[in-house]
Amino acid sequence: MKFDSTNDTLANHFLKFDKSIRDLRSTGATLEEIDIVCHLLLTMPNEYEVVVTALETLSKEDLKLNFLKNLLLKEELKRRSTGVTKKEGDSYNTMAFPSTRNFSREC
Repeated sequence: MKFDSTNDTLANHFLKFDKSIRDLRSTGATLEEIDIVCHLLLTMPNEYEVVVTALETLSKEDLKLNFLKNLLLKEELKRRSTGVTKKEGDSYNTMAFPSTRNFSREC
């Protein structure tokens, strides 16, 4: 499940993601909040890497799902209001100093 900003909104993506989490929990799976946060971050495309990199500076105790969702929604709003969107086939990095760190290694 990967968020596609060209064909969907984050709000819709969150609804699909939350349904997946509910489905997992209904089967008896136990998920800590940090696990859910990590899974959500892994669904985000490369153009949100700047947000992911910023989140790496926070402790695991500070990474809450609602905080993450609000931060991602603000980034989406900023991107749409400034016209910064990734078009299909484009590959660019919006960071001045790109990070090669991978958030998934910490999750």
